[in-house]
Amino acid sequence: IVALCVVSRAATGDSWQLQQIFTNRSFGTIAFNGDQYLCLEGMQVAGASTNLTDWTEASLVIDPSLFEVDPGDGVWLDLLHLAALPSGQYLAVLLKTEYPQMGNVYFRTIRSVLSSDGITWGAPVLVHWLVGTLASSHYAQAGGLPLLVAGDYPEGWILGDPYSTCHFFTYSATSNIWTKIFQTETTSSSQALFSDGEYFYFTYRKHLESWASTTQAMLVATDGASWTQIGSEYVPAADCHAGQIFGASHVYTSGRQWEPSTNYALSAVKYNGNRIVGFQSDALVVSDDFGKTWQRTIVGEYTPVRIIEAQGMYVALIQTPVHPEDPINYPTTWNSSIYTINSRPTRTHVSAISPLLLTNDALHLQTETNGVYQIECVSDLRNSDWLPYGLPIAGDGQFSQIPMDTTLATGMFFRTRAANIQ
Repeated sequence: IVALCVVSRAATGDSWQLQQIFTNRSFGTIAFNGDQYLCLEGMQVAGASTNLTDWTEASLVIDPSLFEVDPGDGVWLDLLHLAALPSGQYLAVLLKTEYPQMGNVYFRTIRSVLSSDGITWGAPVLVHWLVGTLASSHYAQAGGLPLLVAGDYPEGWILGDPYSTCHFFTYSATSNIWTKIFQTETTSSSQALFSDGEYFYFTYRKHLESWASTTQAMLVATDGASWTQIGSEYVPAADCHAGQIFGASHVYTSGRQWEPSTNYALSAVKYNGNRIVGFQSDALVVSDDFGKTWQRTIVGEYTPVRIIEAQGMYVALIQTPVHPEDPINYPTTWNSSIYTINSRPTRTHVSAISPLLLTNDALHLQTETNGVYQIECVSDLRNSDWLPYGLPIAGDGQFSQIPMDTTLATGMFFRTRAANIQ
């Protein structure tokens, strides 16, 4: 099936641009609430800006009830996550550690606080009492619903890699309440949580009792509670758009299911259906042909922090070390830097699509340079739910060859449509 359409592709030549350097600041996260960018250095200092150029810094004001303990006790607040809620408020998820005067005993809980300006934080609420050590923590939003996944070790483990129990909590901003809705067992570090506008995705790896092999899966849910398995792939670094998952080791579309990718060097990914960006060991990267090639902006030795999409840009926050000439007497310090790149660049237009050809082992499509095409499939023409057959295709003026899935059912119909990317 062939359709006439308007299709487009990203203009080449865009690269990450250094926007701001914060000297002697180790900002650990960034968020945008629709009006203001906010960077936090732990729960101590905030940097705020409306344009990524003019910044103000201020010490945080924390609700004193978080520190109300007996005299001599210690309380530590570690920032786990910062997010902007649909209401425009900022939500911070904290690990609170209390050291009472009882020998080596300590208590750990996960709590959250709210802020309108990013400076004053109040409305503290308990999320979860930890059984043991916090092994993992993930946060995502889908359809305006915040979801937190926290994994803790069971008591009594000293050696090896025991299971951690991942507890799933949803948050109601109107009542400021967290509700536990699900839990599962995984290993302590092999987990990832991400989302698109509609779905949450949770991927994990878990040792079997024999410890000789592992089980792994990708789960999908709209509410964070009713999960459905869509494959046995563990994809640690991934992002998704409209049900398409782009990961460091695998990609997923409903028409082709899971396929291995060649992007193993990525430690983080942002994918909006248009341009893909991510972190590599020494560079910020961008791909306009859906992972086939990457343009690298070398930044040298650095620690990746976070990439967000805001105001038509991808905004990346990183930390870079400053090594002293005398490392014995002077410690290494850190600078924070912000890089930006267009998230939806201007694409050239083409007016039509050439016929889609089918051979025994592949689909063939004549592409136009700078065009973007999406192959779709369906087994029954009476069904209007066409499935994406692989990721979008970036045209290069040549015939694109799309391999056929050998397990694909017979009687499958294919069509090409506009990706509608602007």
